[in-house]
Amino acid sequence: MRRLPLPLAAAFAALLWPALSSAQTGLPYDHLSCFRVKDPIRGAYAVDLVPLQMPTFSKASGCKLRVPAKLFCIPVQKMNVKPPPPLTVNGVQAQDYLVYQVACPRAVVNGGQPLPVVDQFGTRPILVGNQLQLLVPAYKTSLACRNTAPTGTPAQCGGECTNPGQRCVLKPGTTICECESPCGADAAGQCGGTCPFSNQLCHPVTLSSGAVACSCTPPVDGCTRDAASGQCGGPCPSADETCVTDTSSGTCKCEKPCGPTGIHQCGGPCPTATESCQMKPDDSGCECRPTGPQPCGPDPLSNQCGGTCPNNLPCVPGSAATAPCICG
Repeated sequence: MRRLPLPLAAAFAALLWPALSSAQTGLPYDHLSCFRVKDPIRGAYAVDLVPLQMPTFSKASGCKLRVPAKLFCIPVQKMNVKPPPPLTVNGVQAQDYLVYQVACPRAVVNGGQPLPVVDQFGTRPILVGNQLQLLVPAYKTSLACRNTAPTGTPAQCGGECTNPGQRCVLKPGTTICECESPCGADAAGQCGGTCPFSNQLCHPVTLSSGAVACSCTPPVDGCTRDAASGQCGGPCPSADETCVTDTSSGTCKCEKPCGPTGIHQCGGPCPTATESCQMKPDDSGCECRPTGPQPCGPDPLSNQCGGTCPNNLPCVPGSAATAPCICG
C-alpha cells in the first residue's frame, strides 16, 4: 500500500485549518477521501504558488504542474473511529478536488525546524519536505447547476455551483440555469447580485441602527411564486423555513429543512434537487440522500458496500486503502 506523501498531508492541513473544541461542533464533511484516477488529458503548466500562511511557508515561483490528475478527492465524514481519538479538531466543509503532481524549487519551511501541528490523533512536530502535489478545486459535472425539470414542465434550477457563495438560479426570460451571487455587497462595498423575484433590484438600504446593507426591493409579502421566472420565493414566518414548491400540489409553501415529520417519517427540502429527505439506514434520524442510483461505494453511515455496478455485477468489499468497494 502506498502512503500519501508528506506535502499532500500538509496541503490537507492548510485546506482544513482546524479549531480546537471540547465537542464536535464543526460541519460534518470536513475530511477528504482520495481515489486513484485515470485521467485522459495531458499537459504541462508553469505556476506560482502563494501560501496563505506566510512567513511559515514562502511563495514558490516557477513550479511545473503536470496533467493528468493522479487522485480525485471528495468530502467525507469520518465515523466509528476505534479507539476514539484523544482530541477533537473541527474543520470547514470540504469540496471535490483533483490532485496533480507539481515540481517546485527547493524551499526551507519554518526555518528548517519542526513544525508543530495538531489533529484528532495528537499534537506533535513534523518536518515538512518539498512540494509534490497540488489540490485543484473540481466538481462533478453531473451535479452542476442545470435545469432539473422534466421536459414540458416549467424550468426548475438545481445542482451545485463552483463558488459556494453563489446560487443556481433561472436566467430571467429563459429556461437557462446559471450560478449567480445573491444580493449583497462586493469587495468595493457596492450592492449587486440576484434577487428572488424578477421585479426586484438589489439596492443599498439604511437600517434602523444607521448601518447600510443590501436588500432586494420592493419587498415581497410572504411565500409566493414569481410570475416571470416561475420560482417560489419570499419570506417565511420562521427563520429556519424556506419557500419551496410543493411537489404534490405545485404550489409554494414554507418548509423546514430536512427533518422528522412523524414516526419513521422524514420531509423537508434538501440543498440540491438531486437529493431527497430520507430516513437514515440506522433509523437514527433524517438526512438528505441522492435520489438516483448511486455507483458502487461504502454507505457513509453503515460503511457497508452498496450501489449499482455495470452488467449487474455485485458491489463487494475491496481494498480498504484505495478502493473500499469494487464491482465484481
